[in-house]
Amino acid sequence: MTSEKQTSKIIMKFTSNNLETIASDPDIGDAKESVDIIYDLEDFEIAFSSDFLLDAFKSIDTEKVFASFNSSTSAALLNEEKNDDFVCLIMPIRMT
Repeated sequence: MTSEKQTSKIIMKFTSNNLETIASDPDIGDAKESVDIIYDLEDFEIAFSSDFLLDAFKSIDTEKVFASFNSSTSAALLNEEKNDDFVCLIMPIRMT
């Protein structure tokens, strides 16, 4: 859920085996989606530009994606399942 007029922010909240994605756009409104994932580390939040995140996922050709994070301010690494040749690096944005 994004507007073509401006870049929206997507916040991803990782908790025990759950990912909540929050999108907010002043012109359109707010949206939340929660999905089950495999995750058993500390709770973690990271934000991305909707444009950059959508570009990354448009190039992924699998249903399962592996994401690696060091912190909410360092680049995220996305890998496709069963495709070692695919690597996508995406920089987060500030959550404030």
